[in-house]
Amino acid sequence: MAQNNKKIDLITARELEKISFKYNNEGEYDLQEVDKILDCVIDSLKFYENQVKRLDQYEQHVKKLQDDIERLKQINGDQRVQIKEMSDNGYDRVAFMNKTTQLEKSLMSLSAIASQVTRMENMVSRIFSEVDMIKKILSHQR
Repeated sequence: MAQNNKKIDLITARELEKISFKYNNEGEYDLQEVDKILDCVIDSLKFYENQVKRLDQYEQHVKKLQDDIERLKQINGDQRVQIKEMSDNGYDRVAFMNKTTQLEKSLMSLSAIASQVTRMENMVSRIFSEVDMIKKILSHQR
C-alpha cells in the first residue's frame, strides 16, 4: 500500500485489482482482511476529501489576494494621477514628497502581495497535482 506524508495507508487501483480475498474455515471471506481493505479505502477517501477542502481554502485565499492586488493597483493609479496633478499645478516639495512616500508604500505592499499570490499559486498547483493523482487512484478503484 502506498503511503503519503501523514502515514495514511492509501490503496492504489492496481493494488485493489490484485486483491483476492481468502476464505476462512466456514467458506466465508476472512472478515479481518476485508475490514483492513475497507479501512484503507475509507482512509484514501478521507484523505481525498481533506485535500479537496484544503484546495478550496487555498483558492479562496488566492482570490482574496487577487482582489487586494486589484484594489492596490487602483490606489496606485489614483496616487500617480495625484502626483502628476501636483507636479503640473506646482505644489510644494513637501506635499510632493509625502505623496511619493505614499506611492512607495503602496508599491511595496503591491509587491509583497504579488509575491504572496505567486507562492499561493505554486501551492495550489502542487495541490492540483496531488488531487489529480488521488482522482486517478480513486477512479481505478471504482
